[in-house]
Amino acid sequence: MTTPTSSSSLSVVSFSLPISLVALTNNFSTHLNADNYLLWRDQITPFLIYNDLYGHIDGTDPPPSKTILIDGTASPNPEHARWFKIDQLVVGGIKNTLSSTACAEVLVKMLLRMFGTHLKHSFISRLYLVLISCMTLFLTLSYVVGGIKNTLSSKPTLISQTHNL
Repeated sequence: MTTPTSSSSLSVVSFSLPISLVALTNNFSTHLNADNYLLWRDQITPFLIYNDLYGHIDGTDPPPSKTILIDGTASPNPEHARWFKIDQLVVGGIKNTLSSTACAEVLVKMLLRMFGTHLKHSFISRLYLVLISCMTLFLTLSYVVGGIKNTLSSKPTLISQTHNL
């Protein structure tokens, strides 16, 4: 709920968030890892939809303008501040439902993206794209190798043991 309070030309807005971070993260028994995306998504999507937070995920609730014009002067938009706080709540809540491995991958990709935005208009941007491709390949291979290790670590049964020959 938004409650504007006016004091001369300054407008202060107070509001409450739709849900707490604790409520957002305590409802999940499954933490996202390389093997359970569909199960994880099946748990988190209805919760975000029910709490009117899914628009931050699918883009149907875009951020309002950072500034608004008041008497011809650009001023901070209190609706943007509210939207940003809710967006950060959603981001933090989702991060709390990730396994440590998945969280580390998100952090690496986020850092690479931040680094890349600074290099966007330079020749180094090509190097950045190669770096992202290598990182993606590395992460994909680590999942594949992890799956192979899990498969190989289970005790195989020989055909001759299953059939009395």
